[in-house]
Amino acid sequence: MKKFYIFIILSLIIAGISATTVCHIRGSNERKLTQMKDQWNNEKQELQAQLDDITTQIEELENQKNELNFPELDPAVLINRLRSMVDMADPDKTGVELSEIVFMGNTPQTNEVLLSQGHTQVREAFFIFLGLRNQGDRSLESIREYLTSGDNVTLYREQNILQVNGRKIRFRNDPSCVIPSTSRLGLIQTLGGIKTPAAMGLLCQTMQSSTDLEEILSAGKILLTADKNTYSKAILTVCTSVFPNLKNQEQSVLLSFIKDISEEGYKNLLANLILYDENGKLSLDILRRKIETLGEAALQESIDVFNRDGTSLKDKMGILETVKEFIGSNEQVNTMFTGFINGLEGDDKDMFGSVVIMLGARELNHNENKAEKQQQYLNLLSQLNTSENDQSLFGETLRIANDLFNQRIEQGDNFNEDEYLKQLLSSDYIQKMMNNTTTYIQNHPESNLGTINLSPF
Repeated sequence: MKKFYIFIILSLIIAGISATTVCHIRGSNERKLTQMKDQWNNEKQELQAQLDDITTQIEELENQKNELNFPELDPAVLINRLRSMVDMADPDKTGVELSEIVFMGNTPQTNEVLLSQGHTQVREAFFIFLGLRNQGDRSLESIREYLTSGDNVTLYREQNILQVNGRKIRFRNDPSCVIPSTSRLGLIQTLGGIKTPAAMGLLCQTMQSSTDLEEILSAGKILLTADKNTYSKAILTVCTSVFPNLKNQEQSVLLSFIKDISEEGYKNLLANLILYDENGKLSLDILRRKIETLGEAALQESIDVFNRDGTSLKDKMGILETVKEFIGSNEQVNTMFTGFINGLEGDDKDMFGSVVIMLGARELNHNENKAEKQQQYLNLLSQLNTSENDQSLFGETLRIANDLFNQRIEQGDNFNEDEYLKQLLSSDYIQKMMNNTTTYIQNHPESNLGTINLSPF
């Protein structure tokens, strides 16, 4: 028994020694492993630092190589080449008057001259812009100097160059053409290709100093793509400042651009826009945008313009078309509607009165809450002046509109619009309307009415 206890005690002693030995060995291994990891990390950092140094040296050597072996790639040299390019808008330099460039009437000689010059210009411009972009920030000072100098050349004709060996050669507005139309636009796109913060800063400065809409839009789109949060405010400021100096069509383009940037900025600009240009011409496009965006808040301005002395019949009709969604539901618009028609006489009443009646009819056909709106419109039609059994175009238009809405109200969802339209087309009303319109335009060529739609659908 005594031997058994001795055996147990020895076993415990051996187990303790073994455990201690194992713990010591494990701790030793962990320390060695930690030391090895630290050593590896240090070596990795040293290797990365060496790699970074080598990369920097390679870049410096490449730049030195360009400077020493390829002087034609120096940014200053490239900019000077840009200055030496032919301005294709200058007939003294191209030898071809702009008026000679006709889409299908170019002579072979004219085409060959422009084609040769155009191809040379495009190749040269591509070389210059690509070379500047590849030089990165090294090009910025030279680009800045050109953009602030006021220099600019048209790189190719804005018209199509046609009839060269039966082929159409097109530069302007061709999606496959990567060369912009002017040297300044090319440098703006080059800055966008460089993409560095310094390049974006120069691009923003260029946009802020420019008064050319195409340059502003080109730079603005690049800046928004790069960092909308940083550049939105600057772009909006520039757009707002140049807006009053633009023509109506350019204003519409700029408004669409502003709307994509900021709905609030778009509304603020619209609210303060003047509806007349420097020549006193009304911009119905701006008025339409105001109504679409600001709703009833822009109605009073529409009414003031409508009642302004000198507003033509055509413009009044355009204003009524702009506010047509409020016909029947807004008392001020109703007054404009009835006052306009009741103030017309003779041919004007037949033409403009009929147009405005059918204008309101078409709007109601595409409006919700139709039953209520239709009754409102019927009540409005009852306020229009006409003699009993009036056989004029206006009288017939008024009867058709009354009949249409009475049937709509009585039949509700059972009203067959296609059948009613079929009956209208088979009547002599359409022919009468067409004859009346033709006669009116012949007698009033200054009206410039174009095609008139008197269909209620």
